[in-house]
Amino acid sequence: MEETNAPTSDQILLQLLQQLAVGQQNVGTVLQEQHRLFAQFSAPRPTQKPKSRLAPPEPYDGSAEKLDSFLRQLYLSFSDDPEYFSDHMRKVRFALSYMKSKFALQWATRVIGELENGTVAFASWAEFHSSLSAAFMSANKKEQAQRKLELLRQNNRAAEEYFVEFEEYKAVAGYNDEGYVALLKRNLNSGIVRRIYELERVPTTYAKWKEYALRFDQNYREYQALVGQRRADGNGPPRNSDRRNPFPAQERNPFPRPNPRPPPPRPEVPKTDFGQPMDVDRTQATVPETRECYNCGAKGHLIRNCPKSRVEKFRSLFDDLSEAERAELRGLYKQDF
Repeated sequence: MEETNAPTSDQILLQLLQQLAVGQQNVGTVLQEQHRLFAQFSAPRPTQKPKSRLAPPEPYDGSAEKLDSFLRQLYLSFSDDPEYFSDHMRKVRFALSYMKSKFALQWATRVIGELENGTVAFASWAEFHSSLSAAFMSANKKEQAQRKLELLRQNNRAAEEYFVEFEEYKAVAGYNDEGYVALLKRNLNSGIVRRIYELERVPTTYAKWKEYALRFDQNYREYQALVGQRRADGNGPPRNSDRRNPFPAQERNPFPRPNPRPPPPRPEVPKTDFGQPMDVDRTQATVPETRECYNCGAKGHLIRNCPKSRVEKFRSLFDDLSEAERAELRGLYKQDF
């Protein structure tokens, strides 16, 4: 429906004069009509409520890691429309409507049933908040945050991204300033830590360490972008150049050392004829063997070169035994097998 434009004062006055001129109505009736028109168009119109531009909360699945995020998103929704959420039960119903999967859905279904039956009632949002936290908040949340801080490394990430995750766990870990500084010394990139230690005064607080780390990391990344751009334009150093020393090799040492003197020649050693390489082994092979063979007992060879087999030795030994010894040996052999 198109809105009707309100008449101006000049238009209303002109209409009044026209009506009086033609004598259609008396003066009192015309004035009442004009007052009605003024009241109709000058009354304040109800303004339409602006539509919220906030994103709705992410559905909650009951995991302890996502509980804080879910509660903060609820806070944003409540703050965006305080008039609507002035009733705490609206807050409770709104929160339950976004618990849609896994353990959160089971818990919300039970609570909704209890609210419907009247077996449970929340006197305030704080009471529901406490019940929700008790159901899904991890009992060792502080220890988990400390463990994650211990393992959190910057690696190739920007310092801004690293500190966002660092401070998420820092809010729960409960360390003092010295503890957080010790973690930064160990987990920040070694280049940043070296730059901070090169300062005239090494900072001792977490805030100062964060400030310098962000500054040095940003400067380094800007320099890398500049070098990459110059390399793309053909004005930068080659990729395999020495990054630690950007100066050419001939400019690194303006006072090179003189070439050292060549070493004196070695004296010549007279050649001696020691025979062929394997003559020693051949000589040792011709020495007669004087040790005794463990198989046959004869001298002049070893057991590996014995011409008599071990079976023949056993037979000769068996033949030398008496009948009683042979019977005993047979009995032992049967027992073993």
